[in-house]
Amino acid sequence: MSKCVNVLFCGDFCSTPSPSLITVSDELKELISSADLRVCNFEVPVKSEGKAIDKIPPILSQSVESPDFLESLGFNVISLANNHMFDYGKEGFYQTRDSFSKVVEVLGAGTFEEAYKVHVVECNGIKIGFLAVVFACSGVLNEEAERGDLGCAMINHLKVNHLIVDAKKKVDFLFVYPHDGIEYVGIPLPEVRARYRDFIDWGADGVIAHHPHVPQGWEVYKQKPIFYSLGNFFFNSKQTPDYKAKTDYWYNGLLVKMDVGVELEKTINFEVYHVLNEGNIHLGLDHTASIKSHVQVLCEALQDDRMYEELLKQEMLRLWKSKYSPTLNWSFLSASTEYGYVNSFKNSLKGFLGKKADLKDFYAFMKNDSDRNLIIRCLKKMYNYK
Repeated sequence: MSKCVNVLFCGDFCSTPSPSLITVSDELKELISSADLRVCNFEVPVKSEGKAIDKIPPILSQSVESPDFLESLGFNVISLANNHMFDYGKEGFYQTRDSFSKVVEVLGAGTFEEAYKVHVVECNGIKIGFLAVVFACSGVLNEEAERGDLGCAMINHLKVNHLIVDAKKKVDFLFVYPHDGIEYVGIPLPEVRARYRDFIDWGADGVIAHHPHVPQGWEVYKQKPIFYSLGNFFFNSKQTPDYKAKTDYWYNGLLVKMDVGVELEKTINFEVYHVLNEGNIHLGLDHTASIKSHVQVLCEALQDDRMYEELLKQEMLRLWKSKYSPTLNWSFLSASTEYGYVNSFKNSLKGFLGKKADLKDFYAFMKNDSDRNLIIRCLKKMYNYK
């Protein structure tokens, strides 16, 4: 007799206003409940007595009712491996983790041993492993972490590959659930694609990612699915549901239902659904042709090198002009003034721009692998650097 388990993955969740304001369509509820395991990234810590850490904004917290909301929908595997989980220090983390009382597993954060752990769930006689990781950001446990520190598992830590190899000896299926990539961009960087394929090469059976806050495409590599960004499941970090995000496709997300089975050989089949956040008060499935067409183009780009390079170039130029160049120019000016140069110029600019002169933005860009890789690509493209 064949064995099968249904695993549903969604993207990022945050609701700063009470989630009691959110209605969920019966169709979406039925889809979620049809799965045996339901996985969600809980992006932001719940409100607590914790003190905000010193980091690049935004520093976020969400409603203390959010864990109950997700549990009421049936989510039972929760990832805390993301760039906001330690925004309010260990107090915020503990308050968040302890708020989940009904879930099967909480992934990707805690002590070093807890964060760098493959969580194994046995369902219908099938053992499924989950590994949650995040890019190098505030709160990660990197090589400099000391015993007793709290944080999240870092995607490029040398231990991660070994975890995958070891876990595959103990489970039937292993899924990596990374929080990585460039925000608000519909195309993954080549370095991200290479790393996710690397997970498959080391033994993962699927990679299902989030963090860009918009949907990206997916591909099948060595018969294993790689989803580069599921986008937001529901994300409102403002104090009111009336806020309207300006980012295209912010309110569109993907749900992936994996059917994994053990017969004569292991099989993975998946189906993709589109979820829509309407006005920060209603969640339902989206059957419109426009969103399906948009995501289809993103998938096609992953199969067409020329199309992929063109879309990547467009996004690189846009981000360089709007995000990286202004920040880096100011950071370098700030650095020069620390050593006594162009003081009068600095003071005039500081008054004009109203910005604090420091290197936090520059530090954050250099620490984040995806940001650093994109900056390098922009400079190579624009100045023909080798």
